[in-house]
Amino acid sequence: MHSDLFSSFDIAWGGGGYVFWLCSWFSCFIAIFFYLVFMVYFYKFSWWESLLLEVSEGLEKVMSTEKVKVFAGSTHVFVCLFMFLVSMNISGLLPFIYPLTFHLIVTSSFSVPFWLMSVLVNFNFNWKLFFITQIESSEGKVFMTYVISLMMVVSETISILVRPITLSARLSMNMFIGQMIMKVLTSVSVGIFYPFTYFGGVTFSLVMLSLSGFYFIVEVCMSILQAIIFTGLCVFYVSEVKLKVD
Repeated sequence: MHSDLFSSFDIAWGGGGYVFWLCSWFSCFIAIFFYLVFMVYFYKFSWWESLLLEVSEGLEKVMSTEKVKVFAGSTHVFVCLFMFLVSMNISGLLPFIYPLTFHLIVTSSFSVPFWLMSVLVNFNFNWKLFFITQIESSEGKVFMTYVISLMMVVSETISILVRPITLSARLSMNMFIGQMIMKVLTSVSVGIFYPFTYFGGVTFSLVMLSLSGFYFIVEVCMSILQAIIFTGLCVFYVSEVKLKVD
């Protein structure tokens, strides 16, 4: 959240050469830094570390589907992905922090590898099973006509190819729209209630603070929700892998 509305797309925000440019980009990792500080500072488990462990164990149980268990270590990778996305999303909402998840080049660096992993896993010795299941009817188990079957295969192939684009664009656009709404709501609150601070300074200041704080909490929840959707879709793509005929 910067001084104006569209400064989140300014990759050279701050100016001053490469030093300030790199500091602006890596400022989004400040939340992860504080996570690590709290985890190594205390001799015993702190409340924050206990909360992270509980969340990690809960996510591991939810994501441990039958298909995901086949690939050893996949559950831990998805839990780490969720934690990392939540950290960057929430860090981007803080003042003077450069939001990395607003940019497609950053979100694509997460979506493309996981999508490519799910695609490459399908190309095993029985890779034709994936296309066979797309053109096989669900009732009579009889193949459709050639034209309809070809259309089904082409449409399914196109939908698979655009998955990394939609996955990265969904996260970037939702975070950016939420940031704009938060900025506009804060500016409107200041513009409406600031003239009345001469009559009741404390009251109207609390009203402005309450509105801004309420929407900030809503955006934090939306950031967590976007990370859940992103990770859930990655798990869903892995769950679509056809290892044998159902």
